[in-house]
Amino acid sequence: MKLKRRDAEIFSLSFLDCICCGFGAIILLLVLSEFGQPLVIEKSRNNLDGQVLKLQEELNTIRGETDVLERELKGRVDLLTLERRKLANLSGDITRVQGQFSASKSDATVAGIVENELVAAYQTLTLEMARLMRNRPKRAPTEAVGGIPFCD
Repeated sequence: MKLKRRDAEIFSLSFLDCICCGFGAIILLLVLSEFGQPLVIEKSRNNLDGQVLKLQEELNTIRGETDVLERELKGRVDLLTLERRKLANLSGDITRVQGQFSASKSDATVAGIVENELVAAYQTLTLEMARLMRNRPKRAPTEAVGGIPFCD
């Protein structure tokens, strides 16, 4: 019997071909990637860690300042509220005093008018009394003290 020969396949891969291609790919990757890059990555990681710490410190500082400013703002808001209440009270007092002033001004005007009328009436009565005293008959002098005759 005759042995049949196999035809050689052109596109077949052997195990060694696969291994060689794998090693070649790894070498190619190592050549293409930078060998010193892990050091750069480590340095940048350290830099980023430092930046994170610095930013956290700034955040804590800003939070502290925010707390101080919020307390200050609350104090000023309370003070403003108190001052507004005082202003409202003083405004009410001003209105009340203005009302009293208007009332006293009108009272003073009325009092002035009444005073003028009283002065005029006093003058009229004084003149009338003087006229009546002139027309009165004169009495004889008596020696009486308080209407009681005094005897020697």
